[in-house]
Amino acid sequence: MGTQDLIDHLNEALGWELRAVNMYAHYAANIQGIHRLQLDPMFNGEATESLAHADVVRRSIVKLGGIPVTERNPHPIVHTTEFNAMLELSLETETKAAEVYANIIQLVD
Repeated sequence: MGTQDLIDHLNEALGWELRAVNMYAHYAANIQGIHRLQLDPMFNGEATESLAHADVVRRSIVKLGGIPVTERNPHPIVHTTEFNAMLELSLETETKAAEVYANIIQLVD
């Protein structure tokens, strides 16, 4: 495992974190009905958490001598006002991010 390979994988993780920030902020703004009471704060909290994760990953890339990406992962963020769809799409995003982090762990193990 080379340093550049690790940087590339970290940049992939950073792109997913940046995408998650946008997705969660979008869903927090668009959630409607009674579910807004619980899901608006949850989505905002997830956006904040993803931003913190992005900062950790970004700093790691810089420490390794790399240049962090500035654009989110291009996978489309689906607009919906249906809370079930928002939760399913959130799960898909978290699952993909977990896969990327699992690949990073394998690289450094």
